[in-house]
Amino acid sequence: DGKVKGAAVRADYTVTFGEEKVGQILFPGSEHCGTLVVTDIGFPPAAVDSVESEFYRYEKMDLARLPWRRAYSNKGTFGRVLIVAGAKNMSGAAYLSALAAYRTGAGLVEIMTVESNRLILQGQLPEAILTTINPDLLDTTEEKEKIKQAVGRSDVIVMGPGLGVSDKAKKVLDFVTLYAQVPLIVDADAINIAARYYNTFPLMRGNTCMRLNELNNSLPKGTILTPHLLELARLMDQPVSDIQDNLLKTADSCTKDTDLVYVLKDARSVVAYEDERYINYSGNNGMATAGTGDVLTGILAALIAQGMDSFEAAKLGVYIHGLAGDVAAAKKNRYSMIASDVVNGLEDVLGGMI
Repeated sequence: DGKVKGAAVRADYTVTFGEEKVGQILFPGSEHCGTLVVTDIGFPPAAVDSVESEFYRYEKMDLARLPWRRAYSNKGTFGRVLIVAGAKNMSGAAYLSALAAYRTGAGLVEIMTVESNRLILQGQLPEAILTTINPDLLDTTEEKEKIKQAVGRSDVIVMGPGLGVSDKAKKVLDFVTLYAQVPLIVDADAINIAARYYNTFPLMRGNTCMRLNELNNSLPKGTILTPHLLELARLMDQPVSDIQDNLLKTADSCTKDTDLVYVLKDARSVVAYEDERYINYSGNNGMATAGTGDVLTGILAALIAQGMDSFEAAKLGVYIHGLAGDVAAAKKNRYSMIASDVVNGLEDVLGGMI
């Protein structure tokens, strides 16, 4: 599981036989391995094939899983994304998520945000459609209908980036989840809102398995939740250190009794669905900068909009996100990278230039 128990060598190189081990991929074990070299020791193929693991990761050959783009097509062919994001003075999150969705192949992206963000977003991303709402008028029929119409014309909905955690933001999300019949990507402040307002059913206490109860039941099938560890700690009412030390057990708790997909974002992100566990190996520490999570939500939304299953979109999307970060690090450096550099890296990844 990657834990360091007592004294442990920090190697420059580690040679491991046959296959990588989970503890050599997850941190902090990965740091102790240095450069990991997998070498053959003569395991018979039949013996290897007889061993099953619930853990796996992708390699560059898995980019072949990307949705096929038909020659006879139009923007409707590649799906419509709705991004519910961006409180006042927080337009950047909406922009990065929408831009990443377009760069990953979505046919049309609509942003639902407050009116004060209109001029900024139209100047930054004229390709996006804007629906602006007034948080002070959410109880009016006109505003409710505006939300309902936007939700109804979408194939996938991103909720949360830069939205804030106010009562008004919660009300917006309540209406979105009320009307939604398509998969949601619940990120950032949408998760923080759940932690703040849904405290009548804490998601985990002690060793009790996590159950989303009413919140879980309000989310459409195929919904993806993408918490980083602090957001997950708030949601589960657990110390961050406990989650860090027990990431795989936490994934088990998250997926028990639910059909939702979880992306537990960390230096080695874990994507969990039912009893499957994907461990992501792409990416680098230059991605530890504001806005890269918003880029990920846009990537995931675009893949679902183009017809991918939510779990497959989550795995492939996390992998592509990391590869784009690796491209950005090579072109810039890990100190100077910003989130938009990761978006730009998508062009190389999806264009087969890596």
